[in-house]
Amino acid sequence: MLTFALARLLGEAGAGVVMQAMGVFTIVTVIGKLGLDSAALWLLPRLLIDHPAGIRGVLTFALSLTAVVGVLLGLGIWWAAPLVWRASDEGPVGESIQSIAWAVPLGALVLVALAVVRAFGQVVPFVAVGSIFLPGARPLLVVAVVLAGGGAVAATVAWALPLVLALAILLLLIRAQLQKVEGAVGGLSGWLPTRGQIRRVIGFSLPRTVSAALEQGLVWLDVLVVGLLSTASAAGIYGAASRFIAAGLMIDVAIRVIVSPRFSALMHEGRLAELQGLYRTAAGWLVLFATPGFVILAVFAPAALSLLGSGFTEGATALMVLCLGVSLTFMAGNIHSLLLMSGHSGWAAVNKAVALFIMVVGNLALVPALGIIGAAIAWASAMLVDAGLAVWQVKKLVGVQPELRITGSRLLVAAVATGVPAVIVRLTAGEGVIAMLGAAACAGAVFVAVCFLYRDRLDLAGLRA
Repeated sequence: MLTFALARLLGEAGAGVVMQAMGVFTIVTVIGKLGLDSAALWLLPRLLIDHPAGIRGVLTFALSLTAVVGVLLGLGIWWAAPLVWRASDEGPVGESIQSIAWAVPLGALVLVALAVVRAFGQVVPFVAVGSIFLPGARPLLVVAVVLAGGGAVAATVAWALPLVLALAILLLLIRAQLQKVEGAVGGLSGWLPTRGQIRRVIGFSLPRTVSAALEQGLVWLDVLVVGLLSTASAAGIYGAASRFIAAGLMIDVAIRVIVSPRFSALMHEGRLAELQGLYRTAAGWLVLFATPGFVILAVFAPAALSLLGSGFTEGATALMVLCLGVSLTFMAGNIHSLLLMSGHSGWAAVNKAVALFIMVVGNLALVPALGIIGAAIAWASAMLVDAGLAVWQVKKLVGVQPELRITGSRLLVAAVATGVPAVIVRLTAGEGVIAMLGAAACAGAVFVAVCFLYRDRLDLAGLRA
């Protein structure tokens, strides 16, 4: 929805400016949270089992440190952004980044607070704030500001504003959860963490800081590289195509929200057989339910991008490459969450560094010759390497076996059940938007029927639970 609003109201160049500013902001806020969101997901489920009274001190430390680092980083990008982007003749990008530097500590705190809420098992509030309120409020504010006469800089500010309310809501939710824990255990420890708790948090979070920053680099750096090597319009087209992929990752996020704290608790209690079963089931569901959307996007890539404007259809081939890459990557399931929740955040950082290196080299080699198609190939290659490394490490370090036979069969079922009807509709009705909607309806009906008929073989009996 946000990508649609930016593209329709600001065009390729204006959307490219805002997306580059969003990319820089996202990378910086991920650095600002210092991996403390992952530390919360890893440590809080264990504290709830072993020492719930110590939770308050850990949370005070995590949130305070995030706020201080976020302020410093906000000041840093306010100073650096105009220097970097004016040097590359993209002054509006620097101005847009400066306009939201104040929100960096808020963005970092929101990420950590969301993880804390999730670690407490509060899935509905997590989804309500992180997956409904923020992505819902942002496009509405952007549209209002642009229709009122604002340009790319004003749209960027509007995108950041909902963080204020989101943080206030999350802090109230955390306070309520602390009160519940206090009532259950008869009191909490002091506001300050122990030295042992600080060592545990820092020991986990520092490597995760590196890997999380690299992870966001994998998400946004190709957009920035395209903008620097080509034009803001090219960055806008490629950024729009990549945002379709990001929207399609909702299934991955939804499953990860549920299983990550459970991964940590099962490993802490040494219940490896249950851990293997949970990983197998979650991986199968991820591939089965995430693949159909990417199949439809790949078959009707020009139609999907035409919704943003006629100029965006140049990204159709790049979108097809991205869809193929992410679908293959999903065969590893929630492997990255499993690696992190095992406490091996250092290995996750190494994986991201290798993947980012591959993507940067790929972008530098392919973008000048192939444009945004080269950027898509580089991104897909990096994602596959990242997933492959994590699969090998989880097998060696945790003892959980990859389930490629299961996920491969689920990928085949989803691809055939949705791809065949989609291709038939495209060949008979054309590649327009109406045909795309008709294909989605037909493919969805076939997919649901297949899932119902083979629900036991697809492990769907426990989906409701």
